[in-house]
Amino acid sequence: MTDRQNANLAARQDPRVQAIRTDRRVGSGSCSTLDECYEDVELLTKLIDDKVATPSEALAWAYRHELIYLERWHEVTQDTGEESVEALRRELSDRMEDLS
Repeated sequence: MTDRQNANLAARQDPRVQAIRTDRRVGSGSCSTLDECYEDVELLTKLIDDKVATPSEALAWAYRHELIYLERWHEVTQDTGEESVEALRRELSDRMEDLS
């Protein structure tokens, strides 16, 4: 195994990473930016850098991250009326409130 593979394996065991990866909205298989663009070690590094301490905080962090991405996408595309994006935005916002 390479050093990178070992680092990803170790990061995958972190409860914060597990909370994000198992969430249906932003986790594995969701096609979110966190799912598609971040390896586990990169995700853990971001969480540590942002001082995210718990799995609940990690989910709130992940939802904020994805909301920012969706808002940027919305601005760039000038909203083509994609209802699924708006529905996901509302769902993530509502879930963030539940976690607070």
